[in-house]
Amino acid sequence: TTLPPTTTLPPTTTTPPATPILFADGEAVRIVVTGDSVTVQWLPHLSDLLGPAADVVRRAHGGTALCDWFERHGNDLGFEHLADWQPHVFVLDHGGNSLTNCMGGAEGDAYHEKNRQDLDYLIGLAEEFGARVLLIAQPIGRNGGRAGTHELYETAPDDYADGTVRFVSTWPVLSPDGEFLQEAPCNDTEPGCVDGTGLLRSPPPGGHLEPLGSWRYASVVAEALDALGWLPEGALSR
Repeated sequence: TTLPPTTTLPPTTTTPPATPILFADGEAVRIVVTGDSVTVQWLPHLSDLLGPAADVVRRAHGGTALCDWFERHGNDLGFEHLADWQPHVFVLDHGGNSLTNCMGGAEGDAYHEKNRQDLDYLIGLAEEFGARVLLIAQPIGRNGGRAGTHELYETAPDDYADGTVRFVSTWPVLSPDGEFLQEAPCNDTEPGCVDGTGLLRSPPPGGHLEPLGSWRYASVVAEALDALGWLPEGALSR
């Protein structure tokens, strides 16, 4: 699928060069997407954008943290059970819910340390599988707050000079200048665009995504995967 011109982004991934995945002829990229209620909104658009070039496994549900998808909490849905499937890429889009049972009520420094431990564990699994990891910064909340995982996701790739762990921000499209953005000009071919304008986020008091916001969010992820060389050649032009 060709992305509309309004979704063209400035570079938002970390600075190391692309680390292309070598695909066999006709092989689809195998992607695991894990996240929360925001993820559930944009994930169908990612599948539409990538089409047959990708097999996407969902490990996303409203209110979940990353640790909810470990075997000790997620049982048969645990990431560990995907070893035989040999995923190429894990996409992490958790905003940082601290209320789920697996977080154990962690607050303050303990909350950030728990998120770091869980991320390290996931990256360790990805290394075992030979997979890459893409970390996503969710957009600013209506109250101006950043996602609880923002700083961790932004800085974690610095520890992986081989470029197998990378970061992309949705801010240029959904929170320019670090501000909450309710609506934006759009192309009439984009979902939710009416007379050249569309809602990106839910009306007050909500802060979830509207159709245009979901589409642009998915486009950020698809473009990042493509720029990193983590998609089969021509995946976004099919």
